[in-house]
Amino acid sequence: MIDRITDNVEEVNDSIQSYVKSTIEYYKLSIYKKAIKSAASLTRVFVKLGIAFFIVLFLSFGAAVLIGEELGNASHGYFIVAGFYFLIFILAIIFGKKTIEKILLNSTSKIFFND
Repeated sequence: MIDRITDNVEEVNDSIQSYVKSTIEYYKLSIYKKAIKSAASLTRVFVKLGIAFFIVLFLSFGAAVLIGEELGNASHGYFIVAGFYFLIFILAIIFGKKTIEKILLNSTSKIFFND
């Protein structure tokens, strides 16, 4: 009888160890998957931002040249475009914090909690 109890205790111990190892492996894989998804998402964002940067850059130069030609002085066009971006910068400082936090929370929560 004691041998049977000892065998059962050993089986329970082996089962617990197996469960703990499996759980650890599961969480390792889960963390790895989330890290890779985050890295891929971050890479996509950087690529999109890089492309958008160049689009805005060339559109800005084009607008500055066009405005400068209309006003008869190229530097006036560049100053007007710079003033426009300065205005956007000020508005982003005033109103952007909560919007940026909301966007980040929504996008990262989809990665981490929708699996």
